[in-house]
Amino acid sequence: MDNVRRKEKMKGFDVSKTSKMDRQPAKTMPQAEGLLSKAMEQMDEELDDVKHMNHLMLQSKVITVRDKQIEENRRLEDEWLEEQKRLDIMMEIERLKGI
Repeated sequence: MDNVRRKEKMKGFDVSKTSKMDRQPAKTMPQAEGLLSKAMEQMDEELDDVKHMNHLMLQSKVITVRDKQIEENRRLEDEWLEEQKRLDIMMEIERLKGI
């Protein structure tokens, strides 16, 4: 008799557990899809072709930034040279006024 009650009780747990599980997928389905897509992205990132492409993308970004830095340095140097020329002319004018 004790075994029969225990089996019925266990079946009751199984039924309540499956009813909870039936309600749960509606809530966790987007989460599961998100996790699955993340896992797929991570697997894709491990491919050699993807690694090479990511390396090339990073390298192009670095080159772009470096080109902008070089351009900025040239612009600053040109501005400095122009300022030096202007100061030279002003000093020459002052010298001529002094004569």
